[in-house]
Amino acid sequence: AQLTINDSSNGKGSIDYNGVESVYVAVKLTDGNDGASGEVAKLTVNGGTLKGYYYGISGNGTRHGTEVVINGGAITAANAEEGTAIYHPQNGLLTVNGGTVSAPTGIEMRSGTLTVNAGAIKSTASTFDEKGNGSGTTMTGVAVAVSQHVTDKDLKVVINGGTLTGPYALYEKDLQNETGTKALEIKDGIFEGQVYSKNCTAFIKGGTFSDVNALNYFADNANVSMKLDKDCSISAFNLEKKDAKVEVDLATHTLTLSAVSQISATASFKNGNISTKEMIKGMGGKLKFDKVHISGPNYALWVQGPNAKLEVINGSLIEANYFSISTDATLQGGGLLYGGADIMLKDSKFIAGETGFMTNVSPATVNIENCEFSGNHQAAFLRGGTYTIKNSSFTLKAELESTHSENNHMKQWQDGNRAAFAGITIGNYLSSAYQYPTTVAMTGVTVKVEGTHASSFPAVHVCANAAENKGVTLTYDGSCSFTSTYDPAVEYGTANITVNGEAVKSNVKQETSN
Repeated sequence: AQLTINDSSNGKGSIDYNGVESVYVAVKLTDGNDGASGEVAKLTVNGGTLKGYYYGISGNGTRHGTEVVINGGAITAANAEEGTAIYHPQNGLLTVNGGTVSAPTGIEMRSGTLTVNAGAIKSTASTFDEKGNGSGTTMTGVAVAVSQHVTDKDLKVVINGGTLTGPYALYEKDLQNETGTKALEIKDGIFEGQVYSKNCTAFIKGGTFSDVNALNYFADNANVSMKLDKDCSISAFNLEKKDAKVEVDLATHTLTLSAVSQISATASFKNGNISTKEMIKGMGGKLKFDKVHISGPNYALWVQGPNAKLEVINGSLIEANYFSISTDATLQGGGLLYGGADIMLKDSKFIAGETGFMTNVSPATVNIENCEFSGNHQAAFLRGGTYTIKNSSFTLKAELESTHSENNHMKQWQDGNRAAFAGITIGNYLSSAYQYPTTVAMTGVTVKVEGTHASSFPAVHVCANAAENKGVTLTYDGSCSFTSTYDPAVEYGTANITVNGEAVKSNVKQETSN
C-alpha cells in the first residue's frame, strides 16, 4: 500500500496516541504476516504530527521492502525515557527532506538505508544510554542511532544536510555482535552533539560540528567547520589528509589534548584556548591560529616538512617550558627530510622557559611583525633560514647562570637550543650539521637582556659556518635597539658574517673550546 499524510489544518492536524500507552506507534509499516510479497509499502509524510507512545513511525524486522519519505510535519513519541521518533529495523529506504523528528532518540536505524537531506532530527534526552536488544531499540540520547539488527541486513546512512542535535548527534555501534555491512557518509549538515562510530572510518566529507572528536573520522578531500559549545578533551587529532580542510572556532572554550597531534591538512583555529600535554605538529600542511592561547608543559608547536606553513596572528599567545615554536626535520622514506617551512607570526606573544622561537635543522622562511618573544636560553634562536622581522621585541630573562650546562658560548653548539644564550642567537657553530645560510633583516626591533644574570649575556650573538655561502647576513637600521650590560651587546663569534653590507670580525673577548 501507499499512504500519504497531509495536513490541511494549518499545523494542527495529528495522528496521536491520545494518552493510551498500548497505542505504541502512530503509523506502523507492515506486519510479519505480510510475508515477502515483493510489494513496497510506502509512506509519505508532508505535514501534521505523528505521535505514538513509543514510536512516531515504526517498521517491522520480519517484513522488509519499505519506503518512507519525510517532507514535513513533526514525528515524535510520548515516552520520555525510551521513545524513538522513527524506529527502522527493516531493510528499506528512509529519506528525510524536511520536518522535525524528535524524541529521546530521533531515528534508530537497524537495517536499510537512511538519507537525510534537510530537516531537524533531535534527541530530547539529556544523557546517553545503550543496551543490546534483539527486538526493539538499543539507544537513547542520540539524534541518529545506527546499530545492526539480528537480521544482519545491509545498513547505510548518508547525511547531505539537516540539523542533528543531542548528547550524540550520531552514534554507530553494534550492540549484539552482528556482522552485516555498515556504511556511513556525511557530506554536509549541522551536528550539535558528539559523533562516534565503532566500525566506520573516514566517513566525514563535510558539515559543521560541535564535537572535536569528529576530526578523527575525516575522509579525503573533507571540508569541515567546527564550533565548540563547551570545554572538551581529546587524546589527539590526527589530520593527515593533505587535501582536507578544517576550520575550528573554539568559541572562547578550551580544547585539551593529551597526546601528540599531527596535522598535514589545512587547519585553522580561532578564538579560544588549546592545552596540549605533548605538542601540535604541522607536518607539511597549512596551520593557522587566530586569537588562540596554546600552552604546553614542554612544547607547544612544531613545524616540520618542506611544504609546512604556519600562521600565528591577532593576539595569539603561545607558551611552553622548552619551546613555544620550533621547526625540525621530518622522517620520510626512512631518512630525514629537510626543507623550508613558511612561517608568519604577527601581533602575538611567544613565551617559553627556554626558547620562545627556534628554527632547528629545517631552514625556514619567517616573517615576524609586531610580536613579543621571551625565554631563558634565547628569546629566539635563528639556526638557518631567511627572516624578516619588524617592530618586535625579544627579551632574554637571564635567570640562568652563564655556567649552565646548555650555554655553549663559544663552545661547539649541540642539537636543539644547546647553543649560546642571548636575546637572539643567530647562525651556527657546529661543523658537522646544520649547514645552512642564515639571513636576518630587522627594522624596529628591540632586543634586551634582563634578570638576575643580565650582565652575563649579549643581546645578540652571531656565529657562522666557515663554508662559502653558509654564513650569516644581518641587516638592521637605526630603528633597532640592542641593550645589555654585557659587553659587547652584539657579539660576533666567528668570521663569515656580513652586517649591513660589510664583513665583520669576531669581537668575542675570550674564546674557549671543548
